[in-house]
Amino acid sequence: MINLRRCAATALGAVLLVGGLQWRSPVSAGSTTPVPCTGVGAIAAPTPSTLRYDIDLDLNTNTGGVRGRSVIRFTPDLDITELVVRLWPNGGARDATAPSMNVGSAEVNAAVTTFSQPDPTTLVIAVPSGIASGREVKLALDWTLNVPGPRDDRVSRNSASLRYGSFLPVLPWEPGVGWNRTPPTTGQAEASMTPTADWRVSVHPSTAMQIVATGSDDGHNTWTATGTRDWAMVLGTFKHVSTPIIVDGHNVAVTVAVQQGLVDDPTAYLNRVVKALKLFSTLYGRYPWSSYTVVVTPGLKGGIEYPTLVMQGPGSIGRTTPHEVAHQWFYSLVGNDQGRDPWMDEGLASWAEMRSEGTLSTFQSKVIPADATARLGAPMTYWDAHRSSYYRGVYVQAVHALAALGPAASVDCALQHYVVANAYGVATPARLISALTDQFPNTATVLARYGIKSA
Repeated sequence: MINLRRCAATALGAVLLVGGLQWRSPVSAGSTTPVPCTGVGAIAAPTPSTLRYDIDLDLNTNTGGVRGRSVIRFTPDLDITELVVRLWPNGGARDATAPSMNVGSAEVNAAVTTFSQPDPTTLVIAVPSGIASGREVKLALDWTLNVPGPRDDRVSRNSASLRYGSFLPVLPWEPGVGWNRTPPTTGQAEASMTPTADWRVSVHPSTAMQIVATGSDDGHNTWTATGTRDWAMVLGTFKHVSTPIIVDGHNVAVTVAVQQGLVDDPTAYLNRVVKALKLFSTLYGRYPWSSYTVVVTPGLKGGIEYPTLVMQGPGSIGRTTPHEVAHQWFYSLVGNDQGRDPWMDEGLASWAEMRSEGTLSTFQSKVIPADATARLGAPMTYWDAHRSSYYRGVYVQAVHALAALGPAASVDCALQHYVVANAYGVATPARLISALTDQFPNTATVLARYGIKSA
């Protein structure tokens, strides 16, 4: 997510094939000497997941309220005695415009069960008999979502459009680790951790509206997506443009939808998106999904990323656009605990944004505030108390740290190895440091100066 806007773009770097190796020239940043990026495998297409969501949404387009039923099939890779569900609409700043979610009933393997709610965003369902590793469990939830009104955030209702992001009950399972209980942020930044999953979402609006959502529509408002960490949608009346592009032999349908009444030109956004998708597929590995959509709606100051779907606000065509495209690699493809390690998604997306825009000197000219210096690895609980320093402390300081390692093209090569090795997984700082260390043996020492621990 980014809330700061408008930087001019510069020319993209070139990619040459020399002696069968890929040599990547820098993009107005770092060393001018090409660096080979070898031994990198390909990013596979998303495959069916062991976590599947089957969701029906009855949507009142006048109030924005939703009555939902989620049927979740999950196969843990560890033995468990409880199911944990995160209710993200109950997080963030709480005021009269804040959305709220309530779970009315829960069933485990078709048996009605009780649950507890130790905090507003966490639902715990005890399973006394336990669930063995490798055994599928079926969880059914009936829930409601209340949307009071306009809000500069993921869930919002105004007279022209409805935004729904981070609004579904999700299982915060980290493979090999277990349930993630990182506390929510009190601000509007991301704090979730979710594994990739398969989705079928059927939407039943009370009045006819256009729907833009994650994945593919069957023509009857039922959407499917494979290998994505979340599902989001926006309803409104849009002017839109689309184009098919080919990225490394892979077809991607790119669409930009702009709410009617806004002056933003969808074609201008489309050109920016296509440029960034092609560049980042070269730098960090092929974009693996079959679509990418941007929807521009009023009442939003920056951008909010979801897998294959990005929400942006009016006038956010500047550096917000490539930043949000970069999140398709750093958060969507390679996940992380955003509440514990926000620098891993926001910092890497900022690095990619810089590479697209050629703005290394701009980032390096920004002074890091004292309360953010050497705190790059701080969690969102820290930044909630230092909100004014969050952007420079995480977004900007991460670019400083990566640039301090060495040539920008070598950083890109290390990040490509990192993406390929961790695609569709949940990465940790140690995994990122390992990938960087292969290019820069002094990585741990350099990053420690910025507050990143190697273990």
